Parts: sequence; C-alpha cells; structure tokens
Amino acid sequence: MTFQDDLQSDLDDVVFNTSEFAEAASLTPVGGDAVDITIIRNGPGEFLQTEPGQGDIDTFLVRASDYSQPAPNDSITIDSVEWIVQVGFFYVAVDKRWSIPVVARGRVRR
Repeated sequence: MTFQDDLQSDLDDVVFNTSEFAEAASLTPVGGDAVDITIIRNGPGEFLQTEPGQGDIDTFLVRASDYSQPAPNDSITIDSVEWIVQVGFFYVAVDKRWSIPVVARGRVRR
C-alpha cells in the first residue's frame, strides 16, 4: 500500500465518517433529484465574499465520488438548512474531493 492509498483510506474511514468529522447531507442538482452525500464543514475561507445580509457562508468538502461535478445554484441541505453552491469550487486531486463555497438560503449573515 502506498502513502497515497493510506491517505485515501484515512479520509474515507475517519475524516468522512459521520461518527467522526463529517455530516450527512442531501444534494439536489439544479433540475435533478436529491441524493445523499457526506460533507465536512471547512469554514468560509478568505476567497468567498458576500454582502452583509446575503446569508451565512461556509465551505464544504465533498468527496468527488459523492458529487462528480458541482455547479452553481445546486443545493446541499443539512438539518433543514439549504446551502446554495457558489462559483469558486475547486478539485483537490490528491485526495479526490471538492472544496465548495456555499451560502445559506434564508439565513442572515451576521
């Protein structure tokens, strides 16, 4: 087993485990049907800026195997809060995941 294999195994078995760091979510692509995915909240990041009152912001880490091609305006729902995918997502090849900026619909940013 290579170091990269070890890293991928740790991501799948520990980091993306809902009993550890991850959260269960529902992804609804624009014009598509909802599917279950697993996400990790990563914080808003410096690159994502919104106007006050636009909504809470965050960045989600999502396995590429769960979400093959993010698109702006797709929605990710966690605990009844709908998060809208924004422009600015990027793929991290070494651990096969997306970093996805999101804004909460209907929640006012403080």
